[in-house]
Amino acid sequence: MNFIICHNFLNKAAYKKVSMLKFISKKQKKEIIKYLEKPYNIEKLKISHKFLKDNRDKIYIINKKIDEIELNNYKLDLIGLYFCTLIHNEIRLSVEGSQLIGKYAKKNT
Repeated sequence: MNFIICHNFLNKAAYKKVSMLKFISKKQKKEIIKYLEKPYNIEKLKISHKFLKDNRDKIYIINKKIDEIELNNYKLDLIGLYFCTLIHNEIRLSVEGSQLIGKYAKKNT
C-alpha cells in the first residue's frame, strides 16, 4: 500500500489549527480492531499497518515502512489513509476503511 505525504504550505496561524497526528499504541490498536470485529462478525482481523490518531479522533493507517523515513525533517499536515473515526467507543468507517475490511466482514455488509 502506498502512503500519502502532504506538505504544509499554510501560514503560521493556519498551521496551528491543523490536527496533529500521533502514532497510537499496540493496545489502542487492538481495541480499535476489537470494535471492528464485533459488529461485522470478523474473526481475528489482522491489520499490519500502523495507526495514527488526530485530535478529532480520526484514525489513519500507514505502511510500517514509515519508520524508515525521518519525519522530523518535514512539516506535515496529513499522512496515511483515512480509515475511520472513533465516536463514543464505536467506529464509523470511511469509504476506504470499509473497502479494506469488507472482504472479511460476514455481517452488516
